[in-house]
Amino acid sequence: MMKKGALITIAAVVVSTVATAGPLANTCCDALSHSPVLGDKILYPSSSAYEHRIKDYYSATAALRPWCMVLPLNPTDVSETMRVISSNKCPFGMRGGGHSVFAGSSSTDHGVTIDLGYMNHTSYDPETKLASVRPGGTWADVYGALGPHNVTATGARSSLVGVGGFLLGGGNSLHASAYGWGCQNVENFEVVLANGSVVDANHRENPDLWLGLRGGSANLGVVTRFDMRTIPEPLTWGGGRFWAYNMSDAVVEATVKFADTIEDHVDCSVESMFGWDPASNQSSDGMYIAASLDNVRNVAFPEGLRDFLAIEGVTRDFLESRTVLDRTNIGNGQEGLQNVWVTGTYNNDIRILRYGLKRFEKLVEQLKTHIGYENDKGLNSLIQYQPITEPMIRNGDGPSVLGLENYFAKAGKSAGMLSIVLLSVAKASNLDTLERIGHEYQRDMDQHATELGVNWGWKYLNYADRSEDPIARYGDQSVAFLRKVSKRYDPDGVFQNLRQTGFKIPM
Repeated sequence: MMKKGALITIAAVVVSTVATAGPLANTCCDALSHSPVLGDKILYPSSSAYEHRIKDYYSATAALRPWCMVLPLNPTDVSETMRVISSNKCPFGMRGGGHSVFAGSSSTDHGVTIDLGYMNHTSYDPETKLASVRPGGTWADVYGALGPHNVTATGARSSLVGVGGFLLGGGNSLHASAYGWGCQNVENFEVVLANGSVVDANHRENPDLWLGLRGGSANLGVVTRFDMRTIPEPLTWGGGRFWAYNMSDAVVEATVKFADTIEDHVDCSVESMFGWDPASNQSSDGMYIAASLDNVRNVAFPEGLRDFLAIEGVTRDFLESRTVLDRTNIGNGQEGLQNVWVTGTYNNDIRILRYGLKRFEKLVEQLKTHIGYENDKGLNSLIQYQPITEPMIRNGDGPSVLGLENYFAKAGKSAGMLSIVLLSVAKASNLDTLERIGHEYQRDMDQHATELGVNWGWKYLNYADRSEDPIARYGDQSVAFLRKVSKRYDPDGVFQNLRQTGFKIPM
């Protein structure tokens, strides 16, 4: 973490870029820089520190260029930032770990970005067994800090993922069926409200705010600390297993069966993946199959994964016992590229999974035809299937606003299936084509699922594309509740009207 003394001062930069943005840019950035609390924590486009933060985004698509950045070091800094922003009516964006994908997800080019990246400390209290986690780091920071205490937390499947966005958007982890969504394991949120007040939100203090933050994203305040329940299993058994692509139907069948029998193996986790990466040497045509297979109780070759373990044609195998940090220290080949994600959720029905895979093969041909690896060496794509299960709701510590209970009730099933397609290119000039191909895929997928009567319509916020409205999919009850909480804690609508990033509460 960069220390305060290393932050660049306003006297060392030229603010001509801000001046050309207009009078509001001058007003907002000047007000922030003249604050005795924030003066040396403001970065301008002409500074090397500003450029460093821009290059540090996971997805190049998300790395917009704000008028200036605020890099707070503590809740007091965040409080002063929100006070200045609210009083001057400054448009702003919010960035946590910087893992969001689409333009406008975690920065703005019309306003100030509050970059929480230097607030990335994690501590552990052995008496309460709670981890206190700041919002700006990645799960590598959290897992690394908790490992020496022989505990872990319900964090992301990849340690590259940011803390704040993951938890506020739900949080699907390796531990989800055994311990619930990540947001359900937050016992207390420390929150800076729009007026600069710093409050705690838990089931005793501000319980409505506590519930609203469990899936409500960045709509209600700036969370400056998550106090999380920990898990006394620092080791997990599992990893990736790869097969030749002709075993795709066997993997699909095993995925459906695993989800249907989840009640018998909540300690196990599965994520099935079908990819195309022309830069890899995994196959002659770049097509491959893999599955992340895990047991969070560190049981080797568990019964719950036997259908996957019995599939022949294994080409590579990375199954072993290791720490959660080591297990999640993986990327997906999209780091630093232009990225598009599209997602949907369906009944756990093999017909829609098979259709999705066939449609993905068509998508790959479209990528070859309309972009081509010879023209863009960053070109690749991947489809993932992730079971969404009732134990993920039931085994968490209390409720959320995700609204999944209603979908399980309508489907009459104990499991659904989450689909996400990840697409990447290196050249920004190919991004529009990538979006068109991705959106076309998702429209076809959702339409076919609706025809089959298996389309949930629920969109996981942390995977949703900017064209989606995931909070609306939580259901009328959750949306009405979030509106009420927003009106109480943010009566002037700062996070609905001035905030430029992420997804808003439908009004």
